[in-house]
Amino acid sequence: EIRNATSDPVLLDVSRGQDLTMQGDYSSHAACPYFLSRALSKQAEIIFAPYNYVLDPGIRKSLDIDLEGSIVVLDEAHNVESVLRESGSGTFAEVDLCDMFILLSLYSSMDRSRANLVDIPGSDSNDPEKVDISVAAHTVLLFLERIIMFLRKSRKAFEDNRTKVGATAAILEHEKFHTADDTKFEATYDGPTGYGLGGKPVGCRPFFEKEEMSNTDFELLTKHSEAFETHVSGSERDTEGESARTSTVVDNLMNLISKCSRARKLSEHYYISSVVSPNGSFDHAKGSEEENSGGRTNTNRFRGRFKKEPKRIPLVRPRTDAQPKRLPNACLHPSCRGEALGSTIRHGAFCDGAVPRWEASLVIELLTPGILMEEITSQCRTVVLASGTLAPIPSLCAELNLFPASAIAGSTDAKTLLKPELENKYRLQNLPKPLEAGHVVNLEK
Repeated sequence: EIRNATSDPVLLDVSRGQDLTMQGDYSSHAACPYFLSRALSKQAEIIFAPYNYVLDPGIRKSLDIDLEGSIVVLDEAHNVESVLRESGSGTFAEVDLCDMFILLSLYSSMDRSRANLVDIPGSDSNDPEKVDISVAAHTVLLFLERIIMFLRKSRKAFEDNRTKVGATAAILEHEKFHTADDTKFEATYDGPTGYGLGGKPVGCRPFFEKEEMSNTDFELLTKHSEAFETHVSGSERDTEGESARTSTVVDNLMNLISKCSRARKLSEHYYISSVVSPNGSFDHAKGSEEENSGGRTNTNRFRGRFKKEPKRIPLVRPRTDAQPKRLPNACLHPSCRGEALGSTIRHGAFCDGAVPRWEASLVIELLTPGILMEEITSQCRTVVLASGTLAPIPSLCAELNLFPASAIAGSTDAKTLLKPELENKYRLQNLPKPLEAGHVVNLEK
């Protein structure tokens, strides 16, 4: 319970006693400003926060921010469209995905037992649906394995491509124009083409169809990933550093699943591509590296002032630095054993400790910010957008989906779009008329 701030104020004294060099206990008045703010926000009537706390669905969920019935004021709202697009988009690098895979493989190989049963978030609290943590981890692992294999295939095709869109051309371009080491080259693209399918937009749907990922698959994946996140978040780690690293990996994993799930469900609003970039630098991509006596890449060569160190793919158990070519453990899950039909399925052969010359990344790009804005407006009592450069208002409202397509079909006239009868139905203020500068181009232009 928060004390009365006037009669009994909280003193933000975070020092360890009088002498900061002493290893004593914190002051009795010590408080973490961040967690104190979160506690105060539960009872506060007015809360100031960065854009992302409201606009990013991932942050809202992780911080348990409930906008139901709230009045949200977005100042300098000319940035809202770009922030929403960024919140709905993401880039996931191959090596980072392998780090997620290593964590999942540890939990996937755990023995199934009653002690490892976890509740699935969102199920009936009186009779919660449960899943074994190894099963939940295995479900997510199979999804992640498909993504990684897709990226490896894209990277290999790029490396082997001798045309103007392959690795050879990229290196020649770098030598001629000194392109930056972080330049990205698109290898595949699934998204809007202008033609659609049967006259209907499909967006990134072909990507999920090729990878055989359905909406039903994502429903199960979401349940199991949330159960996995809850279990891992509640587990005690040996060290603070290990806990922070694990938390970061899990956050990135949940971010990937959330964005893929939304892109699968609303595929016409997204595109998905794979891009390839030098792993660290073009020097490494060209093969200008030295090898040590063990045959491994000497990455110290690239630790110059302006060079990034190439990233190394982690090793899956039971592989070690001394034995990097050992076979991964056989998967004992019933689904994989049944699929193998006498043979053995081993996950993670790609986690071999290599330092590839190029690295592929999965790019998920939201094209329509209105689908995220609609989630906010459906919960809030009022959303106020304030800025000096929002005009023209009708096109802004259309971009942010502040009124449905039926209201603007066949019309680009501002008077039609802002007629009074739309006010109550579409929750758009008309009287008084939204303030708008007269020096900007009109909607038709």
